[in-house]
Amino acid sequence: SASSKATFYIGSPGVDPANPNDVINTLKTNYFITNPQVATLGGAMAINSDFDRKVYVWKKIPATDGAKPDLVWSTQNQSASNPLQAMDFQPDSSAATIAADGKPLYAIAGERSFVVWRGIPTSKTDVPALNVKDKIGNVTFGGFLRVAADNRYFYILDGERKIIHVWSGIPADKNDSPDFSISAEVNRIRSDGSWLIGTSLYNAPHVLAWSVTSLGQNVAPSGTVGYQMNLPQDALVSNGVLYVADTSYHRILAWNSISSALAGASPDAFLGATSSTDTSPAHSATDVRWPASLWVANGYLWVGERKFGHRVLRYSLS
Repeated sequence: SASSKATFYIGSPGVDPANPNDVINTLKTNYFITNPQVATLGGAMAINSDFDRKVYVWKKIPATDGAKPDLVWSTQNQSASNPLQAMDFQPDSSAATIAADGKPLYAIAGERSFVVWRGIPTSKTDVPALNVKDKIGNVTFGGFLRVAADNRYFYILDGERKIIHVWSGIPADKNDSPDFSISAEVNRIRSDGSWLIGTSLYNAPHVLAWSVTSLGQNVAPSGTVGYQMNLPQDALVSNGVLYVADTSYHRILAWNSISSALAGASPDAFLGATSSTDTSPAHSATDVRWPASLWVANGYLWVGERKFGHRVLRYSLS
């Protein structure tokens, strides 16, 4: 009958003692993260989990296997009474930096929304400073929003319309139109304050680079990276080093100098692969499977695996 209950469960410890009508969901109790996007700032860490619309936060950057978050934010709380907290989208992008005003900034984006906090929200009382959906100023979004930020600009990529909208500093409110926009065939953006990097999933060249000091209305890229890749999903520059998540070749590419990458040199390192010719998927302590997001800070490279991997891995750069 409709009221019949299972006599036992495989894949779950069973009925939740706190709520006899619910079964324990180990995806929640074990904090299973889907398609992770890592960001660190001010000693804290935040990881987006897009499929279940959550942001996992550690007040102190974890340094052990399986460390559980201190709190979990939901991006599926559209009925919240505070409009700054009312949202419903899959957070598939994040950025963290010291912004142009000298204050910390953490932002997430996805679908047709983006949300900005002044720092990684390590307390449930940390209300967003800005919560935008569908449009801002004179811009109406198409979709697949991605975010980047540095100490000069705030960037929103409209992935559907292939336009990067740029603000000097942080948008003041929902009526603040971008200062300029750049048409670009990219699917994700990152900036370290020196280089704005766009990653094109399907089109070669897959990595486009703009010198931040040269940015302006529809400015052309300063250069591109023509090395052969297979559906790369993320790329960034840190301390002059270019890192690329070569997703479907199951490896991370690294050039010790972005200048050499733009000049056509081969990568200096292949992380997560046994050699430069190893493009096979694997899941081990030395191999990666579908690496799709990157973050570099404090001497570490963080790698998030997409779909079949689901791990977040940390590598020492020293």
